[in-house]
Amino acid sequence: MNIKILSCFIFLGICGIQAQQIKFFVTEYNQANYQLDASTVVGMGTRSDWDWPSFSFYTAIDTSEDFETISGGQFSGPSFPDGLSIPWSGFGYDVFSGYDSLQRMSAAFPGGVHSFSGTGTSGLGNFNQPANLLAFSKLTDRLVTNFTELQAFDPDQPLTISWEPFLEGQGTIELADGTIPRGSIEVWIDYWDDTEGSLTAWSHLELTNLNEFEGLPATQTSVTIPAGTLTKSTNGYTVDIFFLRVDSYEDASSVNGATVIHLRSMDTLLDIWPQQPQGSPWEGFPQLQDNWIDAGNWLGYLNVEHAPWVYSQNEQDYLYIPDNAVFAEGAWLWVPAPMAP
Repeated sequence: MNIKILSCFIFLGICGIQAQQIKFFVTEYNQANYQLDASTVVGMGTRSDWDWPSFSFYTAIDTSEDFETISGGQFSGPSFPDGLSIPWSGFGYDVFSGYDSLQRMSAAFPGGVHSFSGTGTSGLGNFNQPANLLAFSKLTDRLVTNFTELQAFDPDQPLTISWEPFLEGQGTIELADGTIPRGSIEVWIDYWDDTEGSLTAWSHLELTNLNEFEGLPATQTSVTIPAGTLTKSTNGYTVDIFFLRVDSYEDASSVNGATVIHLRSMDTLLDIWPQQPQGSPWEGFPQLQDNWIDAGNWLGYLNVEHAPWVYSQNEQDYLYIPDNAVFAEGAWLWVPAPMAP
């Protein structure tokens, strides 16, 4: 599994202040959909073969590089007055909570006044930062619009993946010193390797038109992967299109220089498959020695070593039978005309 949790680290490029001790207080609601066909999506949690919940809530306290530790980090709210612990995860101070239904996530993290609290080093001391959590409402489900053709794509040709417009993520948010995008899009294409596990074959990071969130503009509706990129797996690839919307972006009131951010996001995932090489049309016939097959009452004994030129024992000559001309009902074939004396 390769869940693309939105890390608050993507915001580091927005703020160039390095001396501050806490940069961002982040909350994020996420919904994850799996696309079954050209017109249907289901929650990822309905798939027993994926450890990926349909809904999740992400909480983070993002610190600057010279910040030492936060002890007792918590996120408190109406449904958990004793606080949700925000530990060090190995990458930052954050916690991920998954749910199988919208109702359960909304009950655990309802709208209302919440707070981040803890004790920091480097002179920060105790902090308690209010965070007005907006009640969750789903982003509009977005489908990949060329789903059918992606089920048998040619890996030797450029591959385009298209999706419905992300209207809710378009526009900008006005800040005191400029603007930031309202939304962003990421595209990841992964595959499974029996030795290495899940690997990324391609991502939007290969492109140059990235915004402040290291994502694509919310107005974009397709990406094109260069020919020959998706050739590492014959067992298919998983495409994850990550839609991000910034619902609020405000200066913190209790920690100088920090920002409180509330986000909504959605993953649309689907499996895509490369074209499988066509087998020989003669594989279904009894195999004899030295490239001979028995085509029975249809054509008798044939030597297919030099197919599509096939030698017929009955005709004592070669017949031209292209692979794409052989069908269950028969075949188109060409018989060389005899040479004039």
